[in-house]
Amino acid sequence: MGAILYQAIDFVNSTSELIGYKSGLTLSRQELIEHVREEDEWVDLFSLPDEGTIRVRSEVVEALVAHLLYRVGNIDTPDTRPRLARMFHRFKNNERDLSRLMAVMEDYSPLLDKAVQATIANDGKSVDPTDLLNTIAKKHGKFGLDIANELLIEINATIHRSPWTVARTIEWKDERALLDLFTSENLDTDHGLFFDQRFIDYLEANFDKIGDVNWRQFEGMTAEYLARQGFSVELGSGRNDGGVDIRVYPTDQHADLPPTMIVQCKRERRKISKVIVKSLWADLVYENANSGLIVTTTELSPGAKKVCKARNYPIEQANREILRHWISNMRTPGAGVFG
Repeated sequence: MGAILYQAIDFVNSTSELIGYKSGLTLSRQELIEHVREEDEWVDLFSLPDEGTIRVRSEVVEALVAHLLYRVGNIDTPDTRPRLARMFHRFKNNERDLSRLMAVMEDYSPLLDKAVQATIANDGKSVDPTDLLNTIAKKHGKFGLDIANELLIEINATIHRSPWTVARTIEWKDERALLDLFTSENLDTDHGLFFDQRFIDYLEANFDKIGDVNWRQFEGMTAEYLARQGFSVELGSGRNDGGVDIRVYPTDQHADLPPTMIVQCKRERRKISKVIVKSLWADLVYENANSGLIVTTTELSPGAKKVCKARNYPIEQANREILRHWISNMRTPGAGVFG
């Protein structure tokens, strides 16, 4: 594959635009550098003076784009090697499974071609793999079905991560600056109820950033998770909310009823003190709520835990490790050309 010439500023802008289009998240030059800092060659590509000239091979661009999409949580792996080659490597020391793989591939390729041709003939936008999967499963069992599914997923991933296609797995309605996750109090989004799905995907890949999230975005993330668990959620105004960040009800039919749970969100670096626990308990009593939840990027201090236990406060915590589980639970599932 050949080399491509860019003016330095054009390379920065085109890379940012491409990542924005594919993932829905736009990155500044400094953010691009931050997300490739382990690769000196890539850092240099983004660090040249604007008027400089870059000569870069196409396969380097492909690897760079895959790496960036992976770093923002948009794809599961930055590995650009063909999935079939990885399968051969996986089974190379198992003669039986390698033979089974080869047998599956003899049927898979013509079946895939048939499905693609049928889609083209019908002017379809996505390929229906049902016949392919049924045929493979009938002839090769679960082993063959797993292989076929893996290869279909890889086709979607390859098309999506390619810098040379306009295909993407999700048709984002807009693009969102990554910087907003850390600086903006704006929770308006077409890709979530309270918190942008792209920020969820980013945090799943970069959970160490959870403590840097803007305080209002942190509240939105908490409300998003609780809403996805089936609760009716009322997110407070953020400022002048009387200390109650979120009120949770079992259903939407809660007019004039007290909340089932009230939530206090604490994006802190220090452990949560017993003063916060006592304050939440006072809010529980005032609002006649059944329980309280402190959502924190750290955890309750020993003193806070002792107070809860000694006074039998119905207060639980969602600490840093629980937050990691929440984020993973909300991550975007795959999508692509196979319906």
